[in-house]
Amino acid sequence: MKRTNVLRLSRVLVVLISALVLFLGCGIGTSPPKTVDGVEIAGPAAVFDYCKGMAPDIELTAMTELEDGSFVWTIEKGSDLVTIVGSKEKQTLRIRSKSRSLDPEDVTIKVVYTSRSGIPFEDTHKLTVQHPTKAEHAPLVHHYEELDIGLGNTILAVVTAETFEVTVTDQFGAPMVGLHVDEFVTASRDSIARISVSHLDRGTGEGDTDENGVFLDQYYVPSVGEMSTVGIAILNQTLIFGENQGNCCSALNVIKATRTSIADDYPISIP
Repeated sequence: MKRTNVLRLSRVLVVLISALVLFLGCGIGTSPPKTVDGVEIAGPAAVFDYCKGMAPDIELTAMTELEDGSFVWTIEKGSDLVTIVGSKEKQTLRIRSKSRSLDPEDVTIKVVYTSRSGIPFEDTHKLTVQHPTKAEHAPLVHHYEELDIGLGNTILAVVTAETFEVTVTDQFGAPMVGLHVDEFVTASRDSIARISVSHLDRGTGEGDTDENGVFLDQYYVPSVGEMSTVGIAILNQTLIFGENQGNCCSALNVIKATRTSIADDYPISIP
């Protein structure tokens, strides 16, 4: 056999073998799902847990540029911690917490997107079920001043210098991002405080933690008359972490002030 014929035969065999590999890999049986390049899950990395299922749901979305395929979502790990709300076969999935995580990222959500031509793609997404556990702030800076309350009236009060930052963390010490916080403030019966004013986020009485798990607060502790260094003004501040659902995730912070000092119960443990 001539050498040119041998070369031609070798090339034909290579082509036939390549075609056979493609045929066996794509046309027979079930090919293994392809990952990420065809579909990718987008959404938050945490879901809140408080008030026995009253925390807000989160949404995950399967992002793909392919069209006319089908979606199937499953909880691969952590079905005792979260549940799927509604359909498991849409592009967007709703997740609701059932119980707080015991380890970070101990929930795994999986989506399989099957294209119109029958090719499956998959992706997974890890979640942590966060429970607010602790709130703390740096040492307070304060001063004693006369406050104008309108109509020519003034009061004397101990005031913290501008707003201060309170950081809320979960059971692993990670920041609680986007957590709603409410407050209710009353004066102790035995206190010399005349009115009770404390505020979150510029006086609204409520606020949300930022990307660092921080909300803003400020104390105004007024007195009936001239506050001495001995007489104590006491305010009781109830902080509710999460949407107000019967105060089920709340903590009491007692604020005590004299003319020369101010103190509270921080760091606060949240049940």
